Formats: sequence, structure tokens, C-alpha cells
Amino acid sequence: GRAKKPLICVPKAVYSNWIKSIHQLFPNYKVNELGNLSKNYWKEGMKIEDGTISVCTYEGLENIGFNEQEEAEIQEDVEYGAMESNSEGKSKRKAASDSEKNAELVGEMSKTRDMGVQFSELGFDHITVDEVHNFRSLFKMPRHMNKKGESEQGESNEFDGLGSGGEPSNRAKKLFAITQLIQRHNDGRNTFLLSATPFQNSPTEIYSILSYMARDKLKEMGYYSLEQFVSNFCKVQREYVVKANRVTE
Repeated sequence: GRAKKPLICVPKAVYSNWIKSIHQLFPNYKVNELGNLSKNYWKEGMKIEDGTISVCTYEGLENIGFNEQEEAEIQEDVEYGAMESNSEGKSKRKAASDSEKNAELVGEMSKTRDMGVQFSELGFDHITVDEVHNFRSLFKMPRHMNKKGESEQGESNEFDGLGSGGEPSNRAKKLFAITQLIQRHNDGRNTFLLSATPFQNSPTEIYSILSYMARDKLKEMGYYSLEQFVSNFCKVQREYVVKANRVTE
């Protein structure tokens, strides 16, 4: 009774196995085989019925778009500190610049292939993601922050080397948007993440996974950004390591 239209998102390699298992375990439930949500799978006028189970691939997840109201809600999560440093204490010009960047980020989250399918049309109120470690590239390590909470280029960063350093992946940004919308309208619930792959020793990975399913809890604890999370939970120290050819820090 906690969800009417659950979605299960899985890697393409195990898509058929998941559908077979669901039919075996829940023979009385209709299964919507959405595949990659291309035009071959989703035709105009189709509807997801209450009490059915939907399954799609990662590629299908990336083909889901958002309407203006949903984009506005997603941007609230982004600007609240979920993916950018908080703008409190920044100049008006810098805050305006960040707002524009956040709007661009939300625009990237809305991009789809094949014209896509609107999230509002699908009506999903639950999502389960298999092998969620494939979505761990959501955040990158922040630059050095001064006492005003401003990012400073050219300054040494005590957290340098703790993250992957790469840009967030498109599939990770899409999952972030969908999980936030589902939690927003379902009392912070209905996001399930599955993985048998243990965490690497990376605060960016841990914070990314927590952000998908525990944004409200992170905010309640006062963690509005990766920088705050890392500052609290990471003990950073530099050590000299002797190698065969040189000594490095």
C-alpha cells in the first residue's frame, strides 16, 4: 500500500532475468516491460496502471524528461545545496551566476533521447535501482572554501585526492532528479538502492549514494553540501611515502 506505480531500473544485461523472476514470484501482477523507453516500447496514449510493476533499463531511465513544475522542484533541491555550494554569504552577482548554472544543470537532467517520455505521464511513486554503484559519480570534490563559504580558485585544497575528480555522469544526474521527485511526494520514502559492491574509500561516493535516498535526513543533520559532509566525517592528514625512485607526499 505504500506505492501504486513502482519502477525497477536494472542493467540491460539482466533486464530479461528480472522480468522472468517477477513473473515467477508475483504471477498475479501485470509487468510493464518498458525496456529503454524508446518509441518501440512507449507509444502515444500508453498509461501505467495502478498496481502494476514497471521495469526499465538504465538507458530507459535516461529517456525520462520533466515538465516545468517538476524542473522547478528539482532546482529547489539543487539550489538547497544538494549539488552546488550554498549561496549564503556570496555576492549577489555570484549567487545569480550559481542560480544560472543550477538552471543549466536541471536542463541537462531533463534531456532525453527520442523525444523522451515525461515523468508526469508515467506517474511513478517508487523506484528500485539495481547495481546502484553504477550511479556513484554524482558529485565531485569541492574546491577550497574560505570562511564565507566561497569557492577559491588557486588555493590548496585539503580534500584534494579524496574524490574521483571527474564530472557527474548523465545517468547519475537523471537518477538524482527522479529520486528527489519521488521522495518529495512520498514523505521522503520509496527509494530503494541495491548493490553487492562495497563502498570504496571515497567520501564523494558515499555522499552521492546517500543523496539519492536520504536527502531529507542529510538536511535534518545539517549537511547541505559535499563540502560540509567531508569536513565533518573525513580526517585528512598528509604522510610522506618512500618509493624506490623518490619520496612523495
